[in-house]
Amino acid sequence: DIVQAIRSSERRTAAMTKDEPIELDDENPPSGSDHKNDNENEKAIESFGEHLDEACDENDQRHNRADKESHSEDSSRAILSSREAGIIQQPSSNNSTNARDEINEDADDPRHLTGVDGTGPWRSWKRNFKTSLMAVMDLVDNALDASIPKVGEKNHNFIGRVHVFPDVFLTSTTGLCMVNNSTQKMRPLVEVLRVYDSSKIDSGAGDIGENGVVLKQGCATLSDLSFILSKNGGNDEIELGIIAKSLQMKEGCYLPAFKFSNMKENGESTLNNQMHTAFSQPKHRDSAACVARYGGANGGANSKDAPNLDVGIDRLCRHFDRLCHNFYNNPHVFMVVLDKVTHIVQRHSDEEMDVDEEDVAENVRVAELLEELKRDISFMYLHIPDDFDFCINGESVWFKCWTERLVEFSTFAVRVGKTRSWKETITDGDPNAYELNVLVGFDRIRVSSKFSRNEASLYIYSRQSGRLIKYEPDCRHELNLQTGGTDFCSGLTVILDDIRGRL
Repeated sequence: DIVQAIRSSERRTAAMTKDEPIELDDENPPSGSDHKNDNENEKAIESFGEHLDEACDENDQRHNRADKESHSEDSSRAILSSREAGIIQQPSSNNSTNARDEINEDADDPRHLTGVDGTGPWRSWKRNFKTSLMAVMDLVDNALDASIPKVGEKNHNFIGRVHVFPDVFLTSTTGLCMVNNSTQKMRPLVEVLRVYDSSKIDSGAGDIGENGVVLKQGCATLSDLSFILSKNGGNDEIELGIIAKSLQMKEGCYLPAFKFSNMKENGESTLNNQMHTAFSQPKHRDSAACVARYGGANGGANSKDAPNLDVGIDRLCRHFDRLCHNFYNNPHVFMVVLDKVTHIVQRHSDEEMDVDEEDVAENVRVAELLEELKRDISFMYLHIPDDFDFCINGESVWFKCWTERLVEFSTFAVRVGKTRSWKETITDGDPNAYELNVLVGFDRIRVSSKFSRNEASLYIYSRQSGRLIKYEPDCRHELNLQTGGTDFCSGLTVILDDIRGRL
């Protein structure tokens, strides 16, 4: 009846708006009862409109309550995951325990989400490196950027350090760790982990990588769960960041960062208690699940190794103790912990492995990756300081391979114009010219090996640390040398040293 009344009213309204008379049925003129029905219909329409307005108001109130409840502790897991971004803001240097707790309380601020599907960037990050070794090398680049003093910096007593070693839980290797010191104060982790952001854009010749970009890409390539630890001035300024595949949702990218204190005086609570307080909050349940996974040596493969939040927190506290008390008392230290690294290992069968075999496989993956790094790292850099402390699994690495390998070693400088051909004469007063160092010699190891190519090779290094950016195993064509026969096939090695980063 209400629907029919509405249709009748609409026809009348349409006719009235057109200034047309309402057509009546001559054969059936309206009777008194019809007028009565019309009045009843109009009353029904008014009643329906009132009920409709009440329903709309009630629906709006229900939506408002739902929006408010999305911030409560009883929100769904998806909403909690999407709200859990941007945990900290840049604090002042004299933050108290209460202020730090307030920072960690404000974990579900949705304004820090990227607004894009978080699973998409994760897939993109994993495709940036062809091999695990290349991802590790880029993390090493970031470590060297921080730990090598820049030109003009006054750090007379500073010794740069980068240590790479297996992450061991009880008797099992569970992943890989990389720790380095820094010449200066680092950015807060909430900024370092910000998506699509880098502090090294147009940074010049002093830096290699792009901290904040390569960090996320390298960690995603090497592991589905990584932890970033930093000490930024003192033991009361430590931070923990999490880069995990499980935290990426359709609501946006989520890379949480927490701030703690490792001071054990003045009545402050211990680091272990602070972590338990933070990760016991329902809105941090996804981050707590990542820490709990780290607490199970095999990620919950069986009951004895099931995820354990207490063990995970204890392991992270041990890493923080290394940063705060056992890393040469450096005030600025940065650490990456990669859990269950991804590295290709050939197996004789495709059968599933039991827990013990998985332990062995993780040991093998980490050991092979460290061996590859140890083998290739000395070729990757030209200008690492002699007193630099670079250790791989407790063994020191020296960056003097070319001076030891090349015979009849010669070095000279050529002036190169940024806007002129190399064939033109470049004057000393040209503002667009700079010097490019050239090193030449014969590789005695290549010449004596039956399995190595002996053609003239070209290596191009760039930036202050001298990072290898290009390698040509046969550069005779690029150098306009004769390419036929065995000419220039005695292990000739040409090295271009672009220390100013102009290439």
